[in-house]
Amino acid sequence: MRRHKAVFFIALPLATLVACAAPSDPDDAELSSDALRRQGQDPPPPPTPKKPPKPPIAPVSPGVLEPVGPYCGPTRIDVRRVTRTCEELPTTFVENGTTYVPGTNGRFRIERTLAATSAPEEAKSKTCTFTWEPSTCGALPDTDKLLIQLPEQLVPRSPGCELMPQGCAIIAVPPPVKPGSIPTGLGRCEVCGFAANDHMWAVLPPNWTSFSYVVGTERRFIQLNASTAVYDVSLASSVNAQSLPLYKGDSAPQ
Repeated sequence: MRRHKAVFFIALPLATLVACAAPSDPDDAELSSDALRRQGQDPPPPPTPKKPPKPPIAPVSPGVLEPVGPYCGPTRIDVRRVTRTCEELPTTFVENGTTYVPGTNGRFRIERTLAATSAPEEAKSKTCTFTWEPSTCGALPDTDKLLIQLPEQLVPRSPGCELMPQGCAIIAVPPPVKPGSIPTGLGRCEVCGFAANDHMWAVLPPNWTSFSYVVGTERRFIQLNASTAVYDVSLASSVNAQSLPLYKGDSAPQ
């Protein structure tokens, strides 16, 4: 009997010590951390939660750019017509006072480029701006509907040119200070402007950086500060209304 009592007496303190050494209550864990701090020991830091894995990144080849989305805004095209007027197209219609010509996945808005200038009616009626308004994002201008004929040339403007300095404007060129000469060259008429009184109006192709012309006794070479634009050139003297041959660069004949 005495032996059993001794075993029971010893086992009881051991169970009590095990229970105290492994607290399961969070409050007991905080008390244990406080006890360690009082003894000058730092408690172990709380476990850091694991971050979710990052999704894999697709490799990008050097020099390869991310494709740009399709352009969905309007596109302006200028042209100097030879025979027909701006509105003389078989499928035009008028909507709210504006003339349009329909095309595949869009339509052209028709305007007379020189409408607000002092140009004569003959020049106004054949100097045209066609603004393509796509009905489907990315649809290209349906230029077949404009019935372009040689030597007419379509002059596309940069997208949003109305937001750039002189981007869509008619650029004025003052008259020459004194009559001069231009270098002799073997040229041919690639583009025709229209001259009347003391002005000449021209729609120039986008790759022209200069041009020359001869009218009456005036020979002139003009270096352009902007390309793909409509030009209103002041002449040194008044002339009768006429189509005026223009030459790329300094190739106008003497």
